[in-house]
Amino acid sequence: MQIGKCYAAGIPQVAPPLLALLIQGSLPKTEFEMFTGLDAKLAGEQVRKRITAELIAQVQLDVLEPRLPMWFASGLMLNLLDAASS
Repeated sequence: MQIGKCYAAGIPQVAPPLLALLIQGSLPKTEFEMFTGLDAKLAGEQVRKRITAELIAQVQLDVLEPRLPMWFASGLMLNLLDAASS
């Protein structure tokens, strides 16, 4: 199940940089990792888990961009699909 994959990939320290990434559209990977406040190894592991969960994508060597798979976007914007189909 896709949603379970998302929960398995998460720890609370990654929420603020993930929000910043969604707002800004892209961030350097090192800035995202630093923003977590975690040590470099654990922060890098969390980035990889978000890439695996398809919440972010590494579009260049050191640049991350948000990705919103349909299951994630529909959870954030519950009424968007209903309004679009009307």
